[in-house]
Amino acid sequence: MPIIVALGLSLADCAAPPASPSLAGRWDATVIVDGLELALPANGVDGPVDLGIRSERCILRRFDPDDSPPGNCFVGRLVEELAFGNTHTLRFEPDGVGLRVEVEVAARPYEVLGVAGRDRWVIELPPEDLLVMPRK
Repeated sequence: MPIIVALGLSLADCAAPPASPSLAGRWDATVIVDGLELALPANGVDGPVDLGIRSERCILRRFDPDDSPPGNCFVGRLVEELAFGNTHTLRFEPDGVGLRVEVEVAARPYEVLGVAGRDRWVIELPPEDLLVMPRK
């Protein structure tokens, strides 16, 4: 299962009160990764960390990509699609601030969402699915 990784983050250096009121009070920490503010559970980790998420836990949202995305979301441009029978792996580049990510989608939701008909999506990285790992 692919994982996106942002190396060299430090919760001690990056943690700050969330700029977005919708994130305030719900999560332990926030970090800025490539210009994207992410709320996340700190889980008692302090110092340098690696941050990851499983590709099947990234969520495609049907929000208008030209509107301001909500917390833990960014706009991504679909650059590659790989079909593996009952799943599709979608590779996204950020359209502005954000991260390069892989999103895994089952075949039926892929069809229902009309993924093939759009190249820009709002991608959510749910705070509860972000993996915060101490860097050794």
